[in-house]
Amino acid sequence: MSPRTKEQFEEIRKESKDKILKVAVVLFAEKGYASTSISQISKNAGISKGLIYNYFESKEDLLRQMILGLFEEMMPRFDLKDIKKLTREKFIELTDVSLDIVYENPHRWRLYTSIFTQPGIMDLFKEDLLKLTMPFIPLFIEYFKEKGHKNPEAMLRYYSATLDGIQLHILMDIENFPLQDVRELLINQFA
Repeated sequence: MSPRTKEQFEEIRKESKDKILKVAVVLFAEKGYASTSISQISKNAGISKGLIYNYFESKEDLLRQMILGLFEEMMPRFDLKDIKKLTREKFIELTDVSLDIVYENPHRWRLYTSIFTQPGIMDLFKEDLLKLTMPFIPLFIEYFKEKGHKNPEAMLRYYSATLDGIQLHILMDIENFPLQDVRELLINQFA
């Protein structure tokens, strides 16, 4: 048997890291971040605890990479490059993507929702998330301004809070949530 190539080692490393992240997402979502240990992640992933520390400095680093990975994976779906102005059609498309992503990976979004409500956890990646979401803010503010809202910043917050609430309700009852009806109400109110 010939020695592994550098590319093969990199593929093995990527697979191991992805496995750790997938197991951690499920455990953090089901048990909570604070109640999940590196030992539990190790056991459920079928790998050594030491290997986890080979990829992540700490449980906090694992969580940070997980959340940032979620956003980095999601951001291209919003496709904001070359957009100078948010149209009604693009607003609806972005709203639809925001709703669809919850259905596609409920474990990750349960984790995201639970993490953001825990004191101090948000501080681990707040700056990084702001960098990722900053392109949205001026587009939405200008959109709401052009729609005649006196306080477009507050309208953006209201829209975001409404969207967050809808995503939460989807997660609470994903099988029975009336997505199309609620989507229509959301679009009618904000678009």
